[in-house]
Amino acid sequence: MKSFMRRRFVSNHYHKDLRRKLQCLTQGSMSVQNYYEEMKLAMTRANVKEGHKVTMTRFIGGLKKEIADEVELQHYMEIEDLLHKVIQVERQLNSKSSSKFTSSSSSSWRSNWKNNKVATNPKEDVKAKYSNAPSKGVGNIASQCPNKRAMVTRDNGEIESESSSDDEIPPLEDRSDVEAAEPVLLAYNLTKVVTWSNVNIIFILGTT
Repeated sequence: MKSFMRRRFVSNHYHKDLRRKLQCLTQGSMSVQNYYEEMKLAMTRANVKEGHKVTMTRFIGGLKKEIADEVELQHYMEIEDLLHKVIQVERQLNSKSSSKFTSSSSSSWRSNWKNNKVATNPKEDVKAKYSNAPSKGVGNIASQCPNKRAMVTRDNGEIESESSSDDEIPPLEDRSDVEAAEPVLLAYNLTKVVTWSNVNIIFILGTT
């Protein structure tokens, strides 16, 4: 009855299609187990009945080349025995591939780490060095320099260097008791130039 219904309602093209798919079936990206199940299903749909040797030949022909090459060296009698050996070969190849990938990744990581490693000298400290002109020292700010000097400009145009502690105006002499032939204008003009942090600030300290 099934054969009659199949011949009546299923076209010949459909059967040809199923057989063609079975002939072209390969493992591809599938696992061995999934490939075997797909092959058995395709054989059932195409109503293919064949001997065990033919089925085993078909099965091996669709395997990946590296697996098929290993299986051909094995001894097997039945399709179930063949399937078991093929699964073992697949596991071994996957294990080797995984080990190679791990080793390659580790080597690549170490190589990149060595290339990117910055060579540093622990004895050298990174310091900000400040150089001030008066003391020619390193690491001092001009305003904190112990050898700070002030430049003084006199009336006659002479420039003298004095200690930073001499901030007071020199005392003025009282010459009111000295007679002069003619009015004399006494003028005290002292211009002090202070160097602080590389900035020249001019102070007019006093004028009489």
